[in-house]
Amino acid sequence: MRHTVGKTTLASITAKALGWEVLDTDAILEMRYQMSISEFILSRGYNALRSAESEVLTSMLRNNPTEKVIACGSRSIELEENRIALRKFREHSLVIHVIRDKEAVAAYVQKSVVHDQDPDEWARLAMLFRECCSFEFASLTVEAPQDREDVSMEANANELSVIFKPVEKDFFRLLRFIHGVDTNKVSTHHHRSYFLTLTYDDLNKAIPHLEDLSVGLDLWGIRGDLLASYDPNYLSFQVATLRRHSTLPAIFTIRTKSTMGNYPDIEADNAPLLEPLTSLCQHALRLGIEYVELQFDYPRSAIESVVSMKGNTSIIGTYFDKKDICRWEGPESKQVYNKIVDMGADVAIMVFHAKSFEDNMSLRTFASSVSSGPIPLVAINLGIEVSLKFSRWLLYSVGTGKDFTSIESLSFSSVTSSPTHWRSLRPYQFSRMPINLIPDRPFTNQKILCLWPPDPSFDVACAS
Repeated sequence: MRHTVGKTTLASITAKALGWEVLDTDAILEMRYQMSISEFILSRGYNALRSAESEVLTSMLRNNPTEKVIACGSRSIELEENRIALRKFREHSLVIHVIRDKEAVAAYVQKSVVHDQDPDEWARLAMLFRECCSFEFASLTVEAPQDREDVSMEANANELSVIFKPVEKDFFRLLRFIHGVDTNKVSTHHHRSYFLTLTYDDLNKAIPHLEDLSVGLDLWGIRGDLLASYDPNYLSFQVATLRRHSTLPAIFTIRTKSTMGNYPDIEADNAPLLEPLTSLCQHALRLGIEYVELQFDYPRSAIESVVSMKGNTSIIGTYFDKKDICRWEGPESKQVYNKIVDMGADVAIMVFHAKSFEDNMSLRTFASSVSSGPIPLVAINLGIEVSLKFSRWLLYSVGTGKDFTSIESLSFSSVTSSPTHWRSLRPYQFSRMPINLIPDRPFTNQKILCLWPPDPSFDVACAS
């Protein structure tokens, strides 16, 4: 039997962990009017219920600003006065939106005498909650014993603990991130950091491979531009799915076409393209994703709106020299670095083009010049002029749901421990499958020399 954990269960689990009191709007309303919710509906109607709920909610928010866990139902979001109250409460306290998948909500509503909502309203209500919440948690389904038709809070406490343990673990991970107890960031002390971008349109396809793929990795990359949908609801469950199966942190990225991504290039006045991009980046922050990458050439309004709500998420500012006009030894390199700092980034990534191996030496010189700067730098050269003997190869590949073909014998550990093992691979072999390359030490103050060819027009990839 499959179940999803809702707001009442999560509120109870959280209150118990914190030693706080849990306040449930439904329970308080029933106590105040001395009748059940279903009886209230039968005797007074849904409109009267919404009005009564609003009175209870606004009173609870006003009189319990701290050390209380308040569980309010989905009906509360429909009235504007309630949304105003929640946004005001959000200014000094946390408001967490618990979202369940549409099919689970539809099944629940169908057998409920309390909820009159059309399941097709699920997306609209989720959007309204998003306007008022600080963070969002997607509650994935859990498997309950086959002989149980329902799981209620009256069930045996030990049984509930076992059934809901995966959800509890996921939810506490978010709470620890929010409060800064454990932000799950990559260590920056004498540690090489490696990440792997999952280029699937649906991360559920990656689940069977995650254990093998994660060996030796420090974090995952989530490419928002490659996902099957730009709907924030879709992103919520994609992130929840990855977290259910891996404790590694993640980087959320939306690459535009000019930076070899899939999202259309945008101008500041192109609202139809700008708004979804901004919304997705902001939603990544609501989900508590550890790192969010912003391209240097995103419209300034988009960058500011995301950075202003970053919380404990680290912002990575990335500059791509699309026109091949920048040189590491020129004044423009320091200007770009300073502008990335000014945009509020916590990490800078600068991607230039190498015309000769000397350009790699210039990269090293520039990286050294900003090694004591306000934020760490990942410096990358694109190009074919590189000598493999000076490089430490860092390559790993994952296809979009397809099996490995031309370099299936290579594992992450074998590549990083034996970089000479595959020096003989010819350039054309790299174009046979999607390739993700892992820059060396992406989140430290160390100097990085990295040649990264993200498409088959470049020949080799290296970092040292």
